Amino acid sequence: MKYLLLSLILTVSTLTLMAQRSSKVDKQAILESRKGSNRALKTHDLPAFLSFFADDLSITSGNGSVVLGKDSLENYLTRVFEEDEDLYFVRTTQRVAINDTGDRAWEDGKWVGLRPQTAGWENIGGQYAAMWVKEEGIWKIKSELFVSLY
Repeated sequence: MKYLLLSLILTVSTLTLMAQRSSKVDKQAILESRKGSNRALKTHDLPAFLSFFADDLSITSGNGSVVLGKDSLENYLTRVFEEDEDLYFVRTTQRVAINDTGDRAWEDGKWVGLRPQTAGWENIGGQYAAMWVKEEGIWKIKSELFVSLY
């Protein structure tokens, strides 16, 4: 009985440590994906940017309009960048939380729209939240909500 109890304690401790390590790895993967998506967005590399999203994505933009699906997001951003070649967006993560099963995550932070070449233009921005899902071992953005605050 004593050995069974000790074995149980060791098993639970090992599983807890493995879950904590997995959570750290997942958080790091999401942070790296966010950095990659920011790089792609800054250079207007839409195929690279879209690779960070689930096919059935849902995005609510800062003005409240809704974009559903990768094709719609590509069309939306193509129009935005055609109208303003200098514009790009940066999302800065403040928090990432992974669920207990390791297949869903929450990210939130600040976002800003920048036009470095446009004199006198004031930046736009605010807060955002994102839901990430793990698809075949890769973290993808399933939904995002942007709230314009300035």
